[in-house]
Amino acid sequence: MTWWKTRFPTLTAASAFGTKYSLDIAAIDTVTGGRKRIDPGKLSGMWPLETDNLYAMSVAGDHLWLHQAFGGTQMIDTGSVGSARLRAGPHTL
Repeated sequence: MTWWKTRFPTLTAASAFGTKYSLDIAAIDTVTGGRKRIDPGKLSGMWPLETDNLYAMSVAGDHLWLHQAFGGTQMIDTGSVGSARLRAGPHTL
């Protein structure tokens, strides 16, 4: 899984701060090195992306976890195309 610059996102959001493109998340085809889209039929509705402050990514089954120090943590369920925003860390206690 990695970030891809595209005009036609299938998972994340329709726009991103700092670019005319969108930033989408997709798998890497191990044979061609190209983008292998994750297309559940609708965008996840995640919060706006920024080209200068992307999110650390972790994958657990169908769940894609994204974390940014000042943005918090978000989970995208690629199976049901839902997303949840979570706040965790010392700044929220």
